[in-house]
Amino acid sequence: MARSKNVDSWIAEHDPAIRQICEVLRNAVLRADLALRESIKWSNPVYEKRSAVCYLSATDDYVTLGFFNGA
Repeated sequence: MARSKNVDSWIAEHDPAIRQICEVLRNAVLRADLALRESIKWSNPVYEKRSAVCYLSATDDYVTLGFFNGA
C-alpha cells in the first residue's frame, strides 16, 4: 500500500472538513486491495491495479468517490 506524496499534497489543499473525508476514503480504498497504486491523473487521485479502478474528486462542498467501468 504505497502512498503517493502527490496525493498527500492534493488532500492538503482542501479545507479541513473535506480533507478528513478524503483521508477516510483514501484509507478505505487502499485497505480494500493492497495491490492498488495511487497517483494523480486529471488533477485527481486515481487508484489503479491493471487499469484504473476508482478516483477521488473534491470541491469546497463535497467529495466524490467514482468508479471506472463498473469496477
